[in-house]
Amino acid sequence: MEKIYQKNLKSLKAQNPKLGEELSKITTNANFDVFFDGTRLNAIDLRTNTHIYDSDDYAKIADDFLLENARKKVIFAYGFGLGVFYKLLFEKGDFNHIIVFEPDLELVYIAFHLADFTKELDSDKLFFMEPFNYDEGKFFTLCNFKTIKPYLLNYFLYIHSSYYDKFSDNIISTNKDMINQIKTLSNMHGNCQNDSLIGVKNNLANINDIIKSIQIADFVKQNHKKGKSAIIASTGPSLAKQLPLLKEYQDRVHIFCPDASYPILMREGIVPDAVFSIERVEATSEFYKNSSELNGDENTVFMLTSLVHPQTVANLKDKNKCMVFKNLDFEVLLGLHQYGYISGGQSAAYFAVEIAATLGFDNICLIGQDLAFGEDGTSHSKGHTFSANEIDIKKRDVYMTTAYGGAKQIQTLPVWLAFKEHFEIFFTKNKNINFFNATEGGARINNATEIPFKDFLHKYTKSKKNPLILNQTSQAQISKSIQSYTKAIDEFYNQILKIIDELDNISLDIQKLNEELKSYEKAPSELSLTEAIEDFVNGVGSKEMSRFYKDSIDIKLIDELELKCLEFLNAIDSQNIKRHLGGICSQRIYNVILKINQILSYPQNTQEQKQNNVLFLNEYIKSYSMEFCGYARVMYELLLNEKERLEKEQQC
Repeated sequence: MEKIYQKNLKSLKAQNPKLGEELSKITTNANFDVFFDGTRLNAIDLRTNTHIYDSDDYAKIADDFLLENARKKVIFAYGFGLGVFYKLLFEKGDFNHIIVFEPDLELVYIAFHLADFTKELDSDKLFFMEPFNYDEGKFFTLCNFKTIKPYLLNYFLYIHSSYYDKFSDNIISTNKDMINQIKTLSNMHGNCQNDSLIGVKNNLANINDIIKSIQIADFVKQNHKKGKSAIIASTGPSLAKQLPLLKEYQDRVHIFCPDASYPILMREGIVPDAVFSIERVEATSEFYKNSSELNGDENTVFMLTSLVHPQTVANLKDKNKCMVFKNLDFEVLLGLHQYGYISGGQSAAYFAVEIAATLGFDNICLIGQDLAFGEDGTSHSKGHTFSANEIDIKKRDVYMTTAYGGAKQIQTLPVWLAFKEHFEIFFTKNKNINFFNATEGGARINNATEIPFKDFLHKYTKSKKNPLILNQTSQAQISKSIQSYTKAIDEFYNQILKIIDELDNISLDIQKLNEELKSYEKAPSELSLTEAIEDFVNGVGSKEMSRFYKDSIDIKLIDELELKCLEFLNAIDSQNIKRHLGGICSQRIYNVILKINQILSYPQNTQEQKQNNVLFLNEYIKSYSMEFCGYARVMYELLLNEKERLEKEQQC
């Protein structure tokens, strides 16, 4: 038994060193009495006199579970017990991963003495998470695995033993954390198809300005480690009270700010070193409307994501611009890698933090990063371009979150909570940097040290700062970039033509099969097909499908439909299509993949179940196959227009 335990422990340490070290500190099962009488394996919690298992028929428990869940690829579960249930699942099922949240490591200690899990641990099929030591970065990384991410719509936290009922509060908390992570991943694909299309159009409209702007690689090389401390001055309600101190110390600390803070700072005589913009919409350009009239920012760099509205770029005509691509499929395919890529997050402040970290600042301090309404109900700082009450608290559904200082709750919005979580994940992943929150108001941001702004300035701004070096891109570099870009557009265009052919063929095949299927349709019932599909996709079940079709559908037709549906899934899930169409429909691709995988996960234990599932899958996919043909044609038109523009410029 000890030999098995040591093998398991070694494998766990290789996968999760921190958890492995914690487990190695346990030397005996002090809180549990394990017994085995030849047919029954169980344990008693000596603290509560409760059994780990209610039944000793583990095979039946596993078989019942597999009857409903065998087609699922990823299982999330709370409680490892003695490990018997999971050993049976791995022997009988075919899962990518089983992720187990175990609140009591002593049970893992016992289970690791009873059975060999090295195969499952070494292949990452079995993961352990500590629900009482929530690690946002680890959760996020886990959910982003390519063998987990496409199946997250199936997420459900399973509990195979009533012993774990006593952890109900933690189960609820763990479940909430997981759901938030899934939402964050979904949001990273964008939340509006129209926004994605605008971003693609803006990139193409801005391309000449991008090519002429300061190259991020050169900027980082010239300015790496130029200073110890950077302040990110955001536009929350608390910003105004920090401005006198910021002005006093501006010669000793690098000041980065989102675009909304720029006019506020400049009016106060505070010149930022870098200003950041990420928005596609024209409204953002208002922050720079009068920038030509503002003096003193000759050494300020305006860092813009490449997809900002062209009017934003126009309003900064004579300023130092560094236009950076977001790390999105469309932007990467443009072939201008020397201009660099950033994630940019969902806010300009996050963009600023990301660049500050890339530049090697040891200390990064947030001010004005309230991420919550002020006590007077304001949403933004005094002097904000669109007023301090840009967001009316009375017209929004507010949420509560822990306030700065931790002593109370404060009102916030879902979008601000998403921003907060992005910061927290970034801070967790960059533990070599000291992150401070000197906002002195708003929401608490985990993983950032709260500190009065005055104390931060006194401690971390000892000497005069070095100005940033801004090397303009040479004409030779510009010419080379135009050549690279032209070649990339040609390659992109040719790939889109191939994708159109592929999707058209799949769509036509699906339409032909559906023509055959029409002969099996019944008269419409009181429940519409649309409602039935919606119920199915939302997990209500598939039993209603039989109401719309005769029972004697040709099995060969069902098999052909299934194969063609899987061909469609494989197509949109392929790297080629995700890369080339992701720019305008990344969210749609991800959501459709999630829903198709959800349908595929439903039981097919009988021919009737299989038929119902395939019919629902077909109904779901047949419209989307045509929709994606449409996306491909939209991209084709954009690239064709760009090719023609480039050809005209070359002729001039």
